[in-house]
Amino acid sequence: MNDTTPHANTISVMLEKAQSALKAGDKKEARTWAEKILATAPENVDAHLILAAIGSPKESLRHLTRVLELDPQNKKARNGMRWAIAQAKLEKEQDKQTSSKEDTQKIKVKASSTAQKNKKEESAKTYRYLGNLTVHRDRHRRIAGIQLVRIAPPEVRF
Repeated sequence: MNDTTPHANTISVMLEKAQSALKAGDKKEARTWAEKILATAPENVDAHLILAAIGSPKESLRHLTRVLELDPQNKKARNGMRWAIAQAKLEKEQDKQTSSKEDTQKIKVKASSTAQKNKKEESAKTYRYLGNLTVHRDRHRRIAGIQLVRIAPPEVRF
């Protein structure tokens, strides 16, 4: 009995420190104390509840599941489970929206680069077409006997 009493006192002191840190808003310290408690007493429901309160929805689900395994009638764990499931669904929807926005941006960038490429190709085709017209015009003039002569302006004398 003497062996368990100091152990229980140590856990209760650590639990008080974790709860006071949580109330003060110091999540890091609360997490540290709760993890120390779980290192010595992995079945401690209160430490799991503290970690569930400060963790991500996935982490909360893990800790709340453990609490319900240890104490199936725990109302805090049941309420927390509803919250964590709702938050996990919300995060999943936000991730889908974010990924769809990123996909849309990728498609826009690809379409823009494709449009620029098509524009360059079209310009090149137009240039080649106009170049061919010039060659054909000059050939037809030569065939018709027309010669292009540049006439120099007359010299002006005073």
